Amino acid sequence: MKVLAFCACSLALASFSSAGTTGERLKQALSNEDSFDTCMSENNMTTLDFYTKSEIIDNEYAKPGNEEKRRQNGCTLECLLREEGLMVGSEIKEHKVHAEISRKMDGNPKEAKAHKIARDCIREVSGITQECEKGFSLFVCIVKATHKATKHDEHE
Repeated sequence: MKVLAFCACSLALASFSSAGTTGERLKQALSNEDSFDTCMSENNMTTLDFYTKSEIIDNEYAKPGNEEKRRQNGCTLECLLREEGLMVGSEIKEHKVHAEISRKMDGNPKEAKAHKIARDCIREVSGITQECEKGFSLFVCIVKATHKATKHDEHE
């Protein structure tokens, strides 16, 4: 179960090619599953409460009435980043994110893309100061960038 350490960047790149819910893939990606359970409990969530890739791609989260689900997802993702030492306050520790990508994707031909997506998405959310919002925005950016990269790879 503890195949990958949690990194929002490598998570999105590696996990959306496998089966299971977003929550199940997050749990599999964690270096410490207790962090997952703690963050889920703190935010009153189950694995089925996470937005799916298609819901993110289709901007389902932006529709009226989804504010609480978006907040729960964001706070859970922020908690996971914090528990893994990848976020302190509202600051994403970019050097640690890249270190995790390098460590977990060593030799993977998509490693360079993972670093680029991480760099671009961290830059995109850098002005967000609210932690839960930043966690969710980072996740959305990564899911969309990964989807775009995957579609691009299919056409090459």
